[in-house]
Amino acid sequence: MKRIIIILLAVVSAAAFADVEIIVTASRIEEDSKTTPAYVRVIPEEEIQEESTILDVLKTIPDISVREFSPAKQAISMGGFGDGGYGRTLILINGRPVNRPDMASFDWNTITLASVSRIEIVKGSMSSQYGDQAVAGVINIITKQPEGLTASVTASAANTLTNNQSVFASYGNETAGVAVGLNRTDNNPTRDRSDSTILSANVDSFFNFTGIETKLGVNYSDSKYQLPGSLTEAQFDSDPDIAVNQEDEGASISYGVNSSFDIAAGAVDITVPVSYSVLYFSSAMPSWFWD
Repeated sequence: MKRIIIILLAVVSAAAFADVEIIVTASRIEEDSKTTPAYVRVIPEEEIQEESTILDVLKTIPDISVREFSPAKQAISMGGFGDGGYGRTLILINGRPVNRPDMASFDWNTITLASVSRIEIVKGSMSSQYGDQAVAGVINIITKQPEGLTASVTASAANTLTNNQSVFASYGNETAGVAVGLNRTDNNPTRDRSDSTILSANVDSFFNFTGIETKLGVNYSDSKYQLPGSLTEAQFDSDPDIAVNQEDEGASISYGVNSSFDIAAGAVDITVPVSYSVLYFSSAMPSWFWD
């Protein structure tokens, strides 16, 4: 008898709440779930150029956390996914994916800040459109499109610990164009043996011929950094700026190619993105060996 009552209650509850749909929006206006817009944030060029790196720009956005394992390996997390969040955030450059399907992290040094026009951030699950890499959201980095002949040289010191120099040049028209960005960043933290130097470059080009548009991007980064080693609690309390490893060093080289082919014929528009990237690490660790 008790089982029958429980089953009846379950059926009644399911019937009572089956058609109830609650949607919470920022405007407090009732909306259909299929048409409710996603959260979109666009960071303009003026705000981007106030920082030294792309990661510095993203750090200013609430709900985005940045974890840096080394100058060449960083992880972005959105939506509270924690340490594995970088595998749930899709990174695009001009709409083309650049982080790998196996959810490996992306070397942000390969994007020179001077070549960025804006950054589009879409938070929330976008898996239906982009796949399981976009559960937390999408970050789309839009580079400057070549229009005529432009060139710029900048040098900045965000503080006494970091300085940055960059060069950007572009040339283009309606049919074709190319843009080149070069960047050098020197970091000199207060802790001993923590200096790093990062050289990066990227080239973006496009060709547009009678309904067929081809975009090609090439990026490169070379990072060299010192490895001071971990401290015991006593060492940290005594002097947090000391380095226990006086000769350990690391280096990394990363490069990649991303491209897309867009074919438009009447009402049909087909886009095929293709990307390839390599990240190579090397290290010299004399402190690991003892006589």
